[in-house]
Amino acid sequence: MTNSIAGSPDPDPPDAQESLPSDDLARRHRRDAAKLADFTAFTASMRLGTEPAAPHVTIDNRLAADATLEAQVAAAAEALSARAPGS
Repeated sequence: MTNSIAGSPDPDPPDAQESLPSDDLARRHRRDAAKLADFTAFTASMRLGTEPAAPHVTIDNRLAADATLEAQVAAAAEALSARAPGS
């Protein structure tokens, strides 16, 4: 067996593997709980109003957005398909 972190052989491989079943609700709960535990740090880490440096399509999720989410997603899908190779 290989140690997936170091990429080296595991000197003491386990006899059995454990499975930790989860679902989206549990993952969201844990993620949200971590954010809420230190909400000040979480919000300070956000860069609101800053566009990513990489090429991207912006979807405006604000309540006062000029277009509906549906219209923005349709426009984004059209723009992205026009950029796709072979189109």
